[in-house]
Amino acid sequence: MVGAPLGGWMVDHWGWARVLVVNAATYLVSVASLWHIRYRPHPRHGAAPVLSWRAYLHEVGEGWRIVRSSAPVGLGLTALAAAWVGGGFLNAAGNPHVQRAARIAGMERVGVLLLVLGAGIALGTWWINTLGRSLPRARVLGVGLLIVAAGMSVFALSKHFAVFAGAALLIGAAAAPAYVLSETLLQEGTEPRQRGRVFSARDFVMRVVFVVAGTGAGFLTRAAGTRAALLVCCGLIAAAGLAALAMERRMPARPTPVAGE
Repeated sequence: MVGAPLGGWMVDHWGWARVLVVNAATYLVSVASLWHIRYRPHPRHGAAPVLSWRAYLHEVGEGWRIVRSSAPVGLGLTALAAAWVGGGFLNAAGNPHVQRAARIAGMERVGVLLLVLGAGIALGTWWINTLGRSLPRARVLGVGLLIVAAGMSVFALSKHFAVFAGAALLIGAAAAPAYVLSETLLQEGTEPRQRGRVFSARDFVMRVVFVVAGTGAGFLTRAAGTRAALLVCCGLIAAAGLAALAMERRMPARPTPVAGE
């Protein structure tokens, strides 16, 4: 919410080269912060695992077996994949779509839209942790993804910045549960000793989906334009939303909260 509008203003007024240098310098803050973290090793119980290709492939296979057999894990990955599909398409097709609709091309408007998107995500995160906490998770994720698809269709069909901003707020609020609940579902659907495998599968899915979506969006944008590419994205996200709704009957019953919790 801070970096995007500030970075957009800096690009338009200072140029890409200077801003990339500033961006590189900001990573030094992360380096300094990580450098001051103290690691305290703990004694390992039992024999150290044998490192081999066979053992590695076995671990990977176990992770994907859990993904296929656990409804909460499958639901969480479906929602995350849909969110990263949207991210890939917006990076490749959303930016030029905004530039073509603007009277004066530049990155300031993109930064403002990302600010509004971040505000929507903050609003959606607050809602899912308060008012929406007791609702069925599959239903929340499915309906949220359908709303995201509707908001992106409005974004694709419009040429007005005010409509873009309203759609960005709606998309951010509706997409927030996909980030918040997915992490919860992945942890609840696995045993502690299995979580490393499942979260590795999650990272793999996120990166592959983002690259494939961004690449596909680039080809679609060149062949048919930004509007067509964004509408294809809407269809993919809507399909994921319907799949999430269909998973509701497979979800295990949630325990009844104890009074006072």
